[in-house]
Order: sequence, then C-alpha cells, then structure tokens
Amino acid sequence: MAGEKYEEGLVEYDKVKYVKDTVLRDRVITEKAQTINNLATLFVETGNVSKGKEYHLKSLELRKQVNDQEGIALSYNNLGYVTNSQGNMKEALQYFFESLKIREEIEDWKGLGQVYGNIAAIYNKQYGTKKAIEYHRKAVFYWTKAKSNTGVALALNNIGTCHLKENNDDSAMYYYEKALQIRVEMNYKKGEGNSYYNIANVQAKQHKFDEALVNYKKSLEILAK
Repeated sequence: MAGEKYEEGLVEYDKVKYVKDTVLRDRVITEKAQTINNLATLFVETGNVSKGKEYHLKSLELRKQVNDQEGIALSYNNLGYVTNSQGNMKEALQYFFESLKIREEIEDWKGLGQVYGNIAAIYNKQYGTKKAIEYHRKAVFYWTKAKSNTGVALALNNIGTCHLKENNDDSAMYYYEKALQIRVEMNYKKGEGNSYYNIANVQAKQHKFDEALVNYKKSLEILAK
C-alpha cells in the first residue's frame, strides 16, 4: 500500500514538474521573442529594413512555438509594416490579413482598429479610395469598441483625406471637423494641430483663403509649442 502511494506521488510529482518546466520554457521563449522583436524594430528605425524583417520573422517563429496568439498577430502586423516600407504592398497586405484573422479570433479590438487602418492606407495608395474608406470605417468601429478616442479621431481624419483625394471637399471637411472635435475634447494638441492644418487645406482648395489662413495659423501655433 505504501509503495503504491509512493508511486502515485512520483507520478503526481512528474506531472507538476512537467507543467512547471513547460511554463518556464514558454516564458523564456516568449521573452526571447519579444527581445528579438525589439531588435527588429531597432534595425528598421536605423534604416536596416532587411535585417529588421529577418528578425521579425525569427520572432514570429518563436511565438508560433508557444502559440502566443497576441504575439503572432503583432508579428504579422510588424511584418506588414516592414514589407510595405520595402514597396511590396501585395505581400504586406497578406501579412496584415493574417494579423487581422487572429485579432478577430481573440477579440483584440484595438489591434483590429490598427490593422484595418494599415490595410486602408495601402488600398488608398494602390487600389483607390472607395475600398480604403470601407476599411477606415471598420477601423472607426473597432477603435470605438476599444474605447480609443485617439484611434477613432485618426480613422475619421483618414476618411476625410480619402474624400479630399476624390475632390469630395464637403465630405472631407465633415470628417476633418469630426476628428477635430474629438481631439479638442481630449486636449490632444498634436492631433488638433493636424486637424486645423487639414481643414485649412480644404478651405484653401475652395479659395476660402481668409478662413484657411486662420486655421493654418492655429495649426502652426499649436504644433510649434
């Protein structure tokens, strides 16, 4: 009887040790992946984009080993950024959509707002504003769910820019003013300066030069501080 209990105890000990070892291993791998991710970002910021992409791929593989879904989604998003900066928009979109799929599964509202904005930016540049506006609207939706007024204002501002590109001046002004209102309420000065500048651009385009000058001055005063 005592021998059986001893053997049962050994089995339980092995189970606990296995769990502890696995948790420790996963933690080490997760931390290593984050360190490599940070190095990748540093390489990109210092101009070595190819090396940055190489390290983002290494970080991605480590995150896959421990099934770190949030980390995997982040790596795909980072790879989208890097690949887009290299001019390969098609591949960048593939990375962004991979990130999108995971973030939908884990209900990462902030991440979804971010990645929809990234996708919209590529569509605006490469494929036209209609689809870009559609994705920016999705970004607004998810930034709202994430309770991020900064994100909502950014997405609204981007919709305004798409309309301005299509010479829809009234729609552009509508979205720029909505973005400005949120930024003023937040006391987000850099955003306010950006919004006043965009509004002034619309007014200048409409030959409302006196109004444009007022808003250019507001933008300059805010951004110069």
